[in-house]
Amino acid sequence: MSSLYDRLAKLTPEQRRQFERRMAEQGMRTRRGLEPISPRASDRAPELSFAQSRLWFVQQLDPDNAAYNAGSALRLRGALDIGALTNALNAIIRRHEALRSCFVPTANGRPEVCVQDRVEVALPLEDFSRHGEAGDSRPEAGLREAVAALMRQPFDLRELPFRFALYRLSARDHVLVLIAHHIVCDRWSVMVFMRELLAHYQASLDGLECPVDPLPIQYGDWAIWQRERLRGQRLDDLLGYWRERLRGSPAYLELPTDRALPALASNRGAQYPVVLDRALGDALKALAGRNRVTLFTLLLAVFKVLLLRYSGSDDIVVGSEVANRDRTETAGLIGLLVNTLVLRSDLSGDPEFQTLLGRVHDTVVGALEHQELPFEQLVEAMNPARSLDQLTPLFQVKFDLQQVPVSSQGLGDLSIERFPVEEQQTKYQLRFNLQEGDDGIRGQIEYSTDLFDAATIERMAGHFQNLLTAVVADPTISIAKLSLLGAGERQWLIEGCNDNVIARPDGSIHGLFARQAALAPAQTAVIDGSRTLTYRQLDEASNRVASRLRALGVGPETPVGVCMPRDHRLVVALLGVLKAGGAYVPMDPDYPARRLAYMVADAGIEFLLAGAETPELGSPSRCRVLAVDSLLREGEAVPWRATMTPSQLAYVIYTSGSTGEPKGVAIEHRNAVAMLHWAKHQYDDASLSGVLAATSVCFDLSVFEVFAPLVHGGAVVIAENLLALHRHPARDQVTLVNTVPSLLRQILDGSGLPPNVRTVNLAGEPLPASLVRRLQALPQLRFIYNLYGPSEDTTYSTAAPLDRPHFGDGAERVPIGLPVENTHAIVLDAHHEPVPVGVSGELYLGGAGLARGYLHRETLTAERFVTNPLPEAVELGWTRLYRTGDRVVRRADGSLEFLGRVDHQFKLRGLRIEAGEIEATLRKHAAIREALVVAH
Repeated sequence: MSSLYDRLAKLTPEQRRQFERRMAEQGMRTRRGLEPISPRASDRAPELSFAQSRLWFVQQLDPDNAAYNAGSALRLRGALDIGALTNALNAIIRRHEALRSCFVPTANGRPEVCVQDRVEVALPLEDFSRHGEAGDSRPEAGLREAVAALMRQPFDLRELPFRFALYRLSARDHVLVLIAHHIVCDRWSVMVFMRELLAHYQASLDGLECPVDPLPIQYGDWAIWQRERLRGQRLDDLLGYWRERLRGSPAYLELPTDRALPALASNRGAQYPVVLDRALGDALKALAGRNRVTLFTLLLAVFKVLLLRYSGSDDIVVGSEVANRDRTETAGLIGLLVNTLVLRSDLSGDPEFQTLLGRVHDTVVGALEHQELPFEQLVEAMNPARSLDQLTPLFQVKFDLQQVPVSSQGLGDLSIERFPVEEQQTKYQLRFNLQEGDDGIRGQIEYSTDLFDAATIERMAGHFQNLLTAVVADPTISIAKLSLLGAGERQWLIEGCNDNVIARPDGSIHGLFARQAALAPAQTAVIDGSRTLTYRQLDEASNRVASRLRALGVGPETPVGVCMPRDHRLVVALLGVLKAGGAYVPMDPDYPARRLAYMVADAGIEFLLAGAETPELGSPSRCRVLAVDSLLREGEAVPWRATMTPSQLAYVIYTSGSTGEPKGVAIEHRNAVAMLHWAKHQYDDASLSGVLAATSVCFDLSVFEVFAPLVHGGAVVIAENLLALHRHPARDQVTLVNTVPSLLRQILDGSGLPPNVRTVNLAGEPLPASLVRRLQALPQLRFIYNLYGPSEDTTYSTAAPLDRPHFGDGAERVPIGLPVENTHAIVLDAHHEPVPVGVSGELYLGGAGLARGYLHRETLTAERFVTNPLPEAVELGWTRLYRTGDRVVRRADGSLEFLGRVDHQFKLRGLRIEAGEIEATLRKHAAIREALVVAH
């Protein structure tokens, strides 16, 4: 078998330079002229290396852990001499002290190495040929299960740390399984083992003596040399470099996962294959050569871009193996010499990829110059905060490019190839383990199955390949513009997830009501305690209010304040303003006078409808306060036949403002009408027959509670609040309840829901799965929805049904669902590019519910209501979007999951609150100089 140096001699000059760079990066270049490592004295016991000490400790913590089992399964086709194979295995064991080492704890709790002088193993043989006929795949399937089970068996390190097994599929078809604990081997050791196995096997067939040169040292000698070398000033220098390099590094890389971190991390894992064809591999090597970096550095840089795009963090820390075989004495040694480097890179500033490549190159070179410090000592020196939900300290993600992969080999008539066995263990949350071969770059993604689904990893592999292809096409492009998505995936994220367009309805809110009043005038429209209004009574009363308002000068888009207690007259007043052509501005009489005065001034309100008590507006105001009772007495019940356009203003809802003042969201009739038509399609008549109106009219949820039943033949059941529902005279007539999760939990813990409630809408707060389970257990409920939507998109933008067919017992995270009809929801990153499934981004909304903007605030409107940055979406007519400031993630089924805010806004009991508004108000106090509001 040709040596590594024989292969190197056959390379072209450029291939040789590239190979030497890679060897240096992996710590595999043999350095000559150094003081040799001497064998230990015959009376000195071997010691554990730093890495062995750590692995021994890890195994003692979890004796059943098989994640550090290093296994290979080799298929041997041809005439196999089992006796020669057994001789070869025993020759390797006799040759390498590490394979004869056991690790025994002493009285002080520390291990010592015990080397057995004489070890002779028999090769167990199990015959699988009887499990099926020739050509039947069942024997191989059974064999894979047997091999996987053998690899999952943990090692007791007090005994020999290896096991072998041979399985017969036929007389000329065998599978050899070699398993050792990582404490005595690494990947380089596997290559040494394979080279020696072939040599010893041939020598045994030929009756020859040992065909390989004697080893200059054993692993225990190297371990002693390592410990003696790493002390004093040299150790201080190494520690100083790494401390400075990792100071302030993020403790955790927040990758999007399919499940939350378990309280106790396990080693359950799986693998997904990665295949980059030869053309792409050659193009990447050429690009690396032009930039005078190695293929490893290039692939690592792209991998870090992938992590940036997935996590949103520009401070990326990745672990990577270095072979640590830089001396002639270690080249042929079996043992754990591999070291782990912690590679931290700065990806900030959206650099061109070539610029980033230079940064990553500097990171790699600096790490290699200080690679001698064992990872175990680095961890001890850094002393990072440890958590039981993490598998490794300092990093969670690993990237490796193996330099000399074990490829298909043969010996005479006997061919040797890898026998694939599914891996079910992992030592990291995520590891890209690639190998360069003659036919391209291959490998696998190892991942924790506690955190990731196979489909997620499959998408990640595709995104990695997309980035590689984009880098080859244009290495000067900024990393934010590197194409992460394939064309089909991008189209699905934009169009496929928003395939909900139906014929857009026209009309007005009060027009829809008038049509329903004409269809069923005697039907109950409003229930206010023991008092009710029919559709005819409500229609006539609102006409009276409208006629008086028109007589006073209210016309199209005239803002009219409505500041009234929660009773039937409130509904009359809202409809009366709309029928007059005006736009109502809801105002809660419980609000402070200062806030009410601000809203009157900001909206330019000249008329304010009030109840029996006149609201206190603070300073003198030009606003004229009108008592609704007087308007009802003075007005005429004649319907108004005004010309209305769908784009006419319907109402202005004031929300919290980050500048310290609330802002008015201007909603047009067509926005509200679209929402009301959606309600008809989403809810059955029985659900809309008795909708509880318990929300303050100042919140846009009230638009649904009041008008959804009134335009579809149902009744509005007015209540002071949800907590008072249990004593409401008409509680048994309530069929649909809107509320926030925290308030609903109080209801369930107390009086419970009324018996006829069949539909529950939840919105305004994150919804825990445990609360959904409680609702699913209520036999009366037919429909449970988690709803989401800002005022700027007219109440509801997405909806998720949560009955058992849609939300099973195993579900952990509650989605906010798919966009409602005629609404499009797009998730974009900070550079306005679509993010893939599973990756968080900011939610942008558009469509029929999109508000006109903020009243009298053109600059703020332009900031939040933006031109669609996606050309393909603009071609669909989606020209305008609202930036919600909400961070969401899209699921594989297209639905959305709410994660939190991207700014300083938060919600309390479903109420949207700007930290900036509270801070600004606090600063106005004479005794407060500075203020900071933090939500916990």
